[in-house]
Amino acid sequence: MPNVQALYRIWRSRRFDEVVGQDSIIRTLRSQVRSGSIAHAYLFSGPRGVGKTSVAKIFARAINCIAPEDGEPCGRCSACEALVSDSNLDVLEMDAASNNKVDDARDLIERVKYPPAVTRYRVFIIDEAHMLTTPAFNALLKTLEEPPRHAVFILATTEPKKLPDTILSRCQWYAFRRITPRIIVERLEYVARRSAIQYETEAMWIIARASDGGMRDALSLLDVCKSTADGGVVTARLVRDTLGAADPEVLFALADALVDKNARAAFQRMDACLAQGLEPQELAGSLCEHARALALAKICEDDVADILAATAQAASEYKEQAQRASQESLLRMIDLFAAASQTNKWNASPRLMLERAVLRSCIPDDAIRLEELAARVEYLEDKLANLALNPAPVQQEARAVPPPIIHQNAAANNDMQGIVNDTRDAAASDTALAVNPALSPANAESSLDANDLWERTVDIIKRKYTRIYGMVRGGQPQAVNGDELQVYFDNDDKQTSFYSEMLNKGSNRQLVDQALSQAAGRSMRFVPASGKRAPVPPADNAAKLDKVFHTFGREKVDVVPMEKFGNNVNI
Repeated sequence: MPNVQALYRIWRSRRFDEVVGQDSIIRTLRSQVRSGSIAHAYLFSGPRGVGKTSVAKIFARAINCIAPEDGEPCGRCSACEALVSDSNLDVLEMDAASNNKVDDARDLIERVKYPPAVTRYRVFIIDEAHMLTTPAFNALLKTLEEPPRHAVFILATTEPKKLPDTILSRCQWYAFRRITPRIIVERLEYVARRSAIQYETEAMWIIARASDGGMRDALSLLDVCKSTADGGVVTARLVRDTLGAADPEVLFALADALVDKNARAAFQRMDACLAQGLEPQELAGSLCEHARALALAKICEDDVADILAATAQAASEYKEQAQRASQESLLRMIDLFAAASQTNKWNASPRLMLERAVLRSCIPDDAIRLEELAARVEYLEDKLANLALNPAPVQQEARAVPPPIIHQNAAANNDMQGIVNDTRDAAASDTALAVNPALSPANAESSLDANDLWERTVDIIKRKYTRIYGMVRGGQPQAVNGDELQVYFDNDDKQTSFYSEMLNKGSNRQLVDQALSQAAGRSMRFVPASGKRAPVPPADNAAKLDKVFHTFGREKVDVVPMEKFGNNVNI
């Protein structure tokens, strides 16, 4: 039965000049082989599938080669032949993921003592070195610091941060980088030609982007596609079907609807994608990548093909579609679909999150700006509500209010700037009243109606301090005396009397004081008492009008006689 090997094993690099994407590291290692200045310990770090273990094996053969050729192992001498054979004892490879205990480290230390059988150095390659336990690292520490002259250690890891500093400081550290899509495509095409695999160029680009900089992953994906190719040709559609990715034509059509803010068309096209078997999370991720491509195409028009690792035709389509969308709209799409793709991993209804992202993406930019403005106004209102409670700190916090949003539309910007300025003027006025009570109107105290003030206070407590809402709603306001509001609780009702006692406690009373001060617009104190509420005379019409004038401004209020409405008005 023939021995069938995977493509990544068949095409594993066996010489330095076959390694791709790590030129600076290869140049340094070959220079060390030529000069003979070999260190006793090396650390190769980097993402998976970028050549760490392959380079370690090549380096092990190169430093043991009897006649190296420009830093390359010749492959013909007795040392090279011995190291390639299965009976090789001078290059030992240990998987730290399955041999990570202190006993394994001690066994390795025992092997280090023995000199090489047929070569100059015994090379110990420890793969996934970060998986070693702390006791195992401690056992290796002394040997790594002062190994025998014939021993060379090469540690390979994807997570160098997990290695102790004492190990890192004893190794020459080489950080392998992700391989660019263009280099991966060139290598895939070379392998495909040598392996008699028919392919479409676009298919190779899709594989390169999906491999995320790892050559081994790219070769493995090509191997899978080759085995399932209909007619023996690796097509772009076949690769997308293998990856479960959306077709670019579908993505462009869906993005057209999103850019045009056509929610109905967007939902129809999204539903068509999901009906074809595409998972909501995968579609959200594809839309996020597409929005990113559009944003880059809008910003980096000339270099977009290289940045996105896309063909010239695809880059042209990205640029054409990007011209119809604003940068802030594309950025919002990236945020929405990135969040939908992450949330879907744990959400019970992933389709709902995707639909929400699609719908939010279709909201016009002007509406989003109004939402942002409303949020900022609410922020300012919250600050103003606390001015009377904490005058000095609030003055400092007022300087930290976010700046107003700058809009492209000059007219809209002027209107909104006016709103913000009006709000700031109001803040300055209220701050003056809170900081200096002498500046308050002389009739401010008389304009406060006890019933109305308590009603507004209870409403604030209901929204903000629900824990004590049940206690205060049974209170009966009596009168406003200076900075105090006196509220009676019926002592004949045991429950109401109990609430009065509870409200006299420091924390509860402080919350009521805060709500009362917010309702009054100045600092006030809540005075609970048990007893019977004395009747409060209703405020006359003049007092009511004074209160309205004070609140809204006399010039903004029209007074209409009641007789105008006849007898059909109930008060």
